[in-house]
Amino acid sequence: MKIYFYQKNKQNITTYTFELLKHIAGKNGHDVVTDVGGCDVVGISLTGFQEIDTLRIFRNRNPNVKIIVGGHICNNPSAVLRYADFVCLGHAFELFRDCKSVDDFYEQAYIIHKEKKGGVYSQYINWDLCPLIQISKNSYSILYSSGCRNKCKFCLTSWANKYQVNPYKGRLVKARHATKGKQLYLITNDYDQGVNVKRNVSDATVKEYLKNPAGYNGIKLLRLGVESPIEKTRRMFSKPIKDQDLQDFFKLTKKEKQRVNLFMIAGLNTQEEWEVFAELLDIDYIGSPKIGIVINYFDPQPLTPLAKYDLRKIININIPRIKRIWKIKSARIVIYRDLKLSPYNPIINTMLCRANWYDVDKILELKKKEKFTSGKIKEKKETGLMYFFDKIGEYGLNHLINGKHKSEFTIKTGQTFSEIKNGRT
Repeated sequence: MKIYFYQKNKQNITTYTFELLKHIAGKNGHDVVTDVGGCDVVGISLTGFQEIDTLRIFRNRNPNVKIIVGGHICNNPSAVLRYADFVCLGHAFELFRDCKSVDDFYEQAYIIHKEKKGGVYSQYINWDLCPLIQISKNSYSILYSSGCRNKCKFCLTSWANKYQVNPYKGRLVKARHATKGKQLYLITNDYDQGVNVKRNVSDATVKEYLKNPAGYNGIKLLRLGVESPIEKTRRMFSKPIKDQDLQDFFKLTKKEKQRVNLFMIAGLNTQEEWEVFAELLDIDYIGSPKIGIVINYFDPQPLTPLAKYDLRKIININIPRIKRIWKIKSARIVIYRDLKLSPYNPIINTMLCRANWYDVDKILELKKKEKFTSGKIKEKKETGLMYFFDKIGEYGLNHLINGKHKSEFTIKTGQTFSEIKNGRT
């Protein structure tokens, strides 16, 4: 096949997925072309519905080409098929191996189209075709693992993807040597401390770090998902991190002079519960090393146990106030994007995750016309969410809010939920 891979123009920078797709397509004998007019099919990989305008705009400009879409956005194939012809579930290694023409797409278990209402995630990865890839002048990436060991109830990654680790540990060490003086990013959701791949940044869990802090010697920045300011909600998310463990973690990382980025989810806890999180911090007026807090509002994902969560339960919080209260206790705290965080875009994203193809245009019209992230909503700080939900009702989209939606398509991950919970593959 002649395949044209599309991504938004990015000057002197690319993504690992974009380059990997071109690589494995070429290795399987396909012709990767640079002109959309001369291709048999266009391949587009999208991380989520926040990028659906990329697909919509490309389709409007190229109404007659065949488009196949992959990536996290494909967990709701019905909405994607509003603008695409095919959806590839899971990894694309089988697609490029099995399909010699567009006609071959129609019968593959892992490809969905408008006449085929069910599909199964492709879990196959050909690790021999996963090279070290340069993504910018001073940065490189290599695929380390897929899926995740931790089955958090809110995270799509572990429910959709089988947990697999790159078996070629020697290649990872060689990649580090080959990129000496440059930044090497391992594409992964966790790290095996037994692999001698030195790095400046590492994902971790509180439990793993406290069990073996020496395993993180030399790490300058630690990235951890804490998710909630209180233990009860963390347990609900299947992240049973105790407050005492967090206190021990904060003290130890200060001693080791390691910066920390904590990822947290807003929308399920009250303003007061967020404010008292400061009690886990020691008084610190020096402010080093920093504790960066990355907060995103909850957006329930398809295929997860929380997929049908009622969005009317979302709690809007005053993040700038939380930042002020936390910083009174500790100057180490930095909350990123605190003035821009709101629940409205995540709610729109969740609606698209739940939408059938005929809902998509109405959702995008709502987003564009109502301008809910500014203007009308900002004038209604106390009643903004109520106003927003009323508008959603006027567009006939309440079924996407209350969790009573029903998809036209059936997706199987290749594993049952019970198998995933029990760690079976």
